[in-house]
Amino acid sequence: MMKFKDVVLAGTLAIFNFDARAAEEYIELEPVDVKAEKPAEAGYSVENTASATRTDTPIKETPQSIHIIPRLLIDDQQNVTASEALKNVSSVVTNAEFSPPVFETTRVRGFAAEQLIDGFTQYYNPGDRESLVNVQQLEVLKGYKATSHWITLDTLSKLGAIPVNQRIVTDRNRITGGGVTAGLDFGLEIIAKLRNQSYAEAVQLYLEYNPQPPFNAGSMATAPKEVTAFLNEMFAPLKETANQTALRAAKNIEFLGR
Repeated sequence: MMKFKDVVLAGTLAIFNFDARAAEEYIELEPVDVKAEKPAEAGYSVENTASATRTDTPIKETPQSIHIIPRLLIDDQQNVTASEALKNVSSVVTNAEFSPPVFETTRVRGFAAEQLIDGFTQYYNPGDRESLVNVQQLEVLKGYKATSHWITLDTLSKLGAIPVNQRIVTDRNRITGGGVTAGLDFGLEIIAKLRNQSYAEAVQLYLEYNPQPPFNAGSMATAPKEVTAFLNEMFAPLKETANQTALRAAKNIEFLGR
């Protein structure tokens, strides 16, 4: 320890003496150019992703939590199956070790996950979904875009979802609807997907669903300030309860996803 202290003090004195001499005489050095080229192999880092936006988009510009396992990491770890590679991602529970590869039981943050290859779902694939042959990289998307009633819209982020202020939001294999009247839009959308548009239109006509509200106060963006303030104050306890419930649920989901 004494030797270490002596070195530190000596260095301090040396710097002090150098500064004193520099104050008397300045030496101008020639400029030095430092150049470096980015290596062809950037290690395990990946800059772009196509899974979230279906386009080659930089990850930093994609408003979703994305984890990418590149081929280099797969090869270095000598992973043979997708489940082995997915162990690099937190909050992911992979397929059971001895389950048939035809079944997909992977869970992300406690929820059932869907596997897509080049954008196409493998839900009906009777083959081996675990194979990493000809797989360039694995991309794991955490969090779906979703909507809800305006009172609990912000609560969705506490559950890992991305709140979107729309009446209906469809993101991959999830469809969510907004408030009370948006539930009718949501129902008609489901009917159209399960049957067809003509059938959904018949249901709409049967319900005589042709809204023409007498006031333009059906959203937080159009309602008068005094109205939004009144309802925000009224539903503040409900919103706090929803937030606390979401936080408890998120902890359980995180536990299931370990």
